[in-house]
Amino acid sequence: MRTWLAAALIGCVLTLVACSPPTNNVAVAGTPSPSPTPSAFMPAVGDCFSVRGSDLTESEKVPCTTHHFAEEAFIGSFTGDAAAVGIPPVANSIAMRQAYEQCAAPTQRYLGGDWHSALMQLELEIPDVVAWRAGARWFRCELSASPIDHGAKVGADVSFRGILAGPTPLSVRCITWKGTGNSVHDFEPVSCSSPHNGEFVGAYTAPARAWPATVKQQQDIAEHGCENLVAQFVGFPSWQALDNPYVGYLEFGFDETQWNMGDRSARCYVAAYTKDGKFVGSVKGIRSRTPKG
Repeated sequence: MRTWLAAALIGCVLTLVACSPPTNNVAVAGTPSPSPTPSAFMPAVGDCFSVRGSDLTESEKVPCTTHHFAEEAFIGSFTGDAAAVGIPPVANSIAMRQAYEQCAAPTQRYLGGDWHSALMQLELEIPDVVAWRAGARWFRCELSASPIDHGAKVGADVSFRGILAGPTPLSVRCITWKGTGNSVHDFEPVSCSSPHNGEFVGAYTAPARAWPATVKQQQDIAEHGCENLVAQFVGFPSWQALDNPYVGYLEFGFDETQWNMGDRSARCYVAAYTKDGKFVGSVKGIRSRTPKG
């Protein structure tokens, strides 16, 4: 049985934006510091933007049928103790985890399905220090097309609202990539009827626990989950039972911020070990048969 580990890509799938760093406002002697004022513009659910970030402006709003990088799926508010403090919540805080938990159900309703099953990512945006001190207590659950290549910035040309309720380019299941050794790069979604070297099988969610301290522990957890999902996708009960030398696996592992927010997911792909390193068509349910390639 063959495996392919993308160790260099651990943690590249999801970025959760916590907050901007505090701004040090230095006043000139004898001159009072200006009072911060809240932004006059507040995005609404369904708004799309040509950029991403916490400080969006009305001029950056675009029609969702044009190329955009951010779309608002849900907008909530910090309340209680979280809203009473003088600075925005910090990453890994209880307030941030609770806010992110509130994103899950509305975002799924907005999309018509689980964003993990598509080439998408979900970011949590909160006010910067200036806006917070001026009274802003919102948080935004913001969707974007997922950069499956390391560090890439991609957009979409359609609204995400209800997009996962039916076939969509964002749920393309097959990809091609280039690689050297265990490092892979230059990902591109393609039709499964075209030659490809990977097919998405699902997202593995690790059991709740503290963030694994070492890269090896992180890899071991992701590998164990993905290899079994791949085996079941092909038609076997477990990786140990898999009997097809042309099938391996590729996993996009965890990110520490993502994990601490409560999203302990890793995306899993079947990897091709055919003679030319490609599949043609889906390998779902092929069991021990030789895949096309």
